[in-house]
Amino acid sequence: MPSTLFISDVDTLKGQLRLSGANQSDALAQIDSAIAEVRLGFYDALGAARVAAIVALVGSSEPATADEILRSRAELCEGAWVRMLLLGRMPTLFVDSGAVVQQTWNEEGLGRSSSSTGSEKEISRLKSQIDDWLSDLAGETPDTSSINCSVIGPDILQPRPGSSINPINSIGGVRG
Repeated sequence: MPSTLFISDVDTLKGQLRLSGANQSDALAQIDSAIAEVRLGFYDALGAARVAAIVALVGSSEPATADEILRSRAELCEGAWVRMLLLGRMPTLFVDSGAVVQQTWNEEGLGRSSSSTGSEKEISRLKSQIDDWLSDLAGETPDTSSINCSVIGPDILQPRPGSSINPINSIGGVRG
């Protein structure tokens, strides 16, 4: 059974995911697999030195200092990442299991009463949030020397007044 990287223990993580009652061996195997994958993902995204530095920070239930906030962000990211992976895997697990699919899926707190569209939106939201948190955890700072701007306007040009009478004038052609 793999251990969590930033969250204090697997039982705490399972409680956060509403999976503390999960007792099927297949479900437990999926949870363990997701924890291991997230652990490797942190090492791939941040590098061993940065992960070790964050693990060494002391966590707090009420973070106030920069270090406590960083550690709390790492814990939140770990929980969200495992949740994202399980949202994609658990329905498949229960569909593959066969009988009493809906009842089994609803007994697991993570997927209770969720539609596939809702799960897809949640996975997309979690992925975006995890990417943001990983950037924060990596210590990346935005480039302050650039300016981002956008122009809001129509995608197509609006017809000019009188264009229905004289189509040549509508495109700026020669007036006749």
